[in-house]
Amino acid sequence: MYYLECLMRNHVNSELNNIWKLGIPFLLSISLILLLSASTLSAQNHARWGLPDGAMMRLGKGRIYEVEFSPNGKYFAVASTIGIWIYDAHTGNELSLLREENPYIDSIAFSPDGSMLAYASNDEYLRILDTSNWKIIKRFQVENRYTGPVIFSPDGKTLVSANSDYNAVFWDVETGEQINIIEGHTSILTSMAFSTDGQTFVTGSWDKSIRLWDVQTGTHRTTYTKHTDGIAKIIFYPDGRTFVGVGYNRSDAHLWDAETGDYLGEPKQPISSKSTFSPDGSTLAIASGRELRIWDVENEKFQFELTGHLYRISTISFSPDGRTLITGGDGELNLWDVVSGAQKMSISGHSDYTYGLALSPDNRTIAVGSREEIRLWDAVSATIKTTLYETYWGNRSMSFNPDGSILASETGWQIRLWNVNDGSQLTTLKGYLGTGASGYGIASIAFSPNGRYFASGSSEATVQLWHFGRTHKGTLSGHSAGLTSIAFSYDSRTLASGSKDSTVRLWDVESETHKDTFRGHTDEVVRVVFSPDASILASGSTDKTVILWNVGTGEIRSILTGHTSSVRNLAFSTDGRTLASAGSYEDIIHLWDVATGDPLPPIKGHTIGIADLAFSADGNTLVSLSSDGTVLIWDWRQSDVNQETQYTLEDVNRDGVVDIQDLIYVASQFGSTDHENAADINQDGIVDIADIVIIANALQNENAAPVGVSSSTNLLSTEKIKSWIAQAQKYRNTSIEFQKGITILEYLLTTLTPKSSALLNNYPNPFNPETWIPYQLSKQANVSIYIYSSDGHLVRTLNIGNQSGGVYLSRNKAAYWDGNNDIGESVASGVYFYTLSAGEFSATRRMVIQK
Repeated sequence: MYYLECLMRNHVNSELNNIWKLGIPFLLSISLILLLSASTLSAQNHARWGLPDGAMMRLGKGRIYEVEFSPNGKYFAVASTIGIWIYDAHTGNELSLLREENPYIDSIAFSPDGSMLAYASNDEYLRILDTSNWKIIKRFQVENRYTGPVIFSPDGKTLVSANSDYNAVFWDVETGEQINIIEGHTSILTSMAFSTDGQTFVTGSWDKSIRLWDVQTGTHRTTYTKHTDGIAKIIFYPDGRTFVGVGYNRSDAHLWDAETGDYLGEPKQPISSKSTFSPDGSTLAIASGRELRIWDVENEKFQFELTGHLYRISTISFSPDGRTLITGGDGELNLWDVVSGAQKMSISGHSDYTYGLALSPDNRTIAVGSREEIRLWDAVSATIKTTLYETYWGNRSMSFNPDGSILASETGWQIRLWNVNDGSQLTTLKGYLGTGASGYGIASIAFSPNGRYFASGSSEATVQLWHFGRTHKGTLSGHSAGLTSIAFSYDSRTLASGSKDSTVRLWDVESETHKDTFRGHTDEVVRVVFSPDASILASGSTDKTVILWNVGTGEIRSILTGHTSSVRNLAFSTDGRTLASAGSYEDIIHLWDVATGDPLPPIKGHTIGIADLAFSADGNTLVSLSSDGTVLIWDWRQSDVNQETQYTLEDVNRDGVVDIQDLIYVASQFGSTDHENAADINQDGIVDIADIVIIANALQNENAAPVGVSSSTNLLSTEKIKSWIAQAQKYRNTSIEFQKGITILEYLLTTLTPKSSALLNNYPNPFNPETWIPYQLSKQANVSIYIYSSDGHLVRTLNIGNQSGGVYLSRNKAAYWDGNNDIGESVASGVYFYTLSAGEFSATRRMVIQK
């Protein structure tokens, strides 16, 4: 892409010479808009909601615990590992992320009138939110921390929670006082329910029993012990007196009469713990695994199955009118039309448990591995580029090859190689990797920095080496217990392996010989990583320490202490001066001065333990993956990430400067009325032309800064700029600031239209016949591209059609040729010529196709 950037720089610089004469140096950044990524245009606003101090962006929305429709049906709430997400029930758009005080949410419940939302966290408080503004209005301090499920009474005056003493606690919603505590279970409460009239309260527990209580007196009425496993769910039938208790692990389900206490047998429907009745009681939805079935209650007949979930459904909720069903689980969030059986929408971004992280060499793609899939995230736009589906539990370890075109992932005893560009599976490496008869399988994989080798380490205590051509090179043996981690040195000559035998071994990759063994840990070594110059090796262990080794001498430089759990995550900064580390069950990232071994200010922000760490290739950002299902991208160089930075309203991306990226972000949010949208500069409730003009004017301020040239070259269209100018001119705003903003947009428009048409070099695409042909037009024209073989025969005609003046440089705007001729046959390798015809303009260039 470098040569394309040079072409664009020439165009930009010629415009800058004219603009600079106007005395407006800030327009340097505007001219470089031609090189801004289009993914920035579509950057999702919610990726910046509720970020911890020091974080610049979040990828993912966390794991799903519970979903609940609001009583008015306008929105629904999702309890997740990072807070409560509020969604518009009709559009699926994110409205808010509630993370105040404690973002780790166990359970949620709307009050019957919808005015309040109660939630339980993993701390000592119950909280109640006012749904009109999503602010906390009540806090109830819970003794004996565990809160479990929370529910409102049918009249909304009482809130009930569970504690770690196996009791249910009744709270007066108005006063916050405890009304009653009911005792009797011998294990934690897992489910609670009120009868429709609010007179009977039912509790289920891990002790395999169900108990009935009189709400008025708080007295125990009866105990049912028919279940063979813990109680997963208690569900009342539409008649208000019959309820079903469902056991864990699909063990059993039993019916009782809440008024008489009589046992009524087993339900006729295959009710699971993930079942719910529609509000009018006419429909029963039953989820089991990934199956979702709808039953007619009156006729006791199965109606149809809703298909679409790939993974287990863990939570389910009906809309108030009973026509829509929402289901969530393992990263999936779907809305269904219960009448027709059609899927209304699928909301992306939530995740399952996440295990592995890999950052592409160009920093633009972040691979996140979970149980049965790998998501490739665009690190700029915070959107999922593609999902790689795996059929086996794996993806703990992943690695990009040096050019970022291939991703390797482990899956049990096999290794998958994926084409990053199209998401296809290239091959599976088998053999030499073990039979699966022993241990945990492949624990760690890595490409060598020079791209010549690939390595894997497994529970069979060996390292397997492969040539890049996917042929087996050799086996490195010597450890006495299973391997946990491997790493190449920067020059690809040395490989380090960490093992459950508490040692680190160094190997010569070329000769496949053992070089050295490092002994110093008192328990399993679970992570190894080289410093950028390979002079230092860091090893993390289940002994809760990190050791820094001198690779040349094998001596210990430093022992880093302070972790409270196994240190499975290590990463060196690109200058080698800083080491980041995190324990398996710690939500804190520790930073260390490598030279002295001294701790630096830690980074805090995840809600659950860290799963992986990586520094970007340019060293500017630290990327962390957490078991909470999210990735956080940190500005780790801040002197104190725990101090809140003050930003101006115009600095919408919170990078410390108002620049063209802020303008583009505001443009990407045009028309949005989302809650807490940073792009709504004037805070009038909608992102519109007024906000764009405010940003444009702010580019003249002292904190404006030019944007660095991006390797991505998606363009901002002249039509969009013209539209902004036209809208702005309709405003009756004669202020100097507003008029300056319009002037800047007009100058921006001039930089987007080339003074001359040109045909540019095609995108090289080695070993692949497809290519993209960029060009620029000085004015509107009808565009065609003709491709000829080296002997002058016409191979293919690409009729692009009428195009406006502008630069068509990015892959989504350049002309695309799939490498086929006019009859669909793939062309042979060789030299070809392509001619651009655009009105009176014509130009021809040479290209090489190499398969």
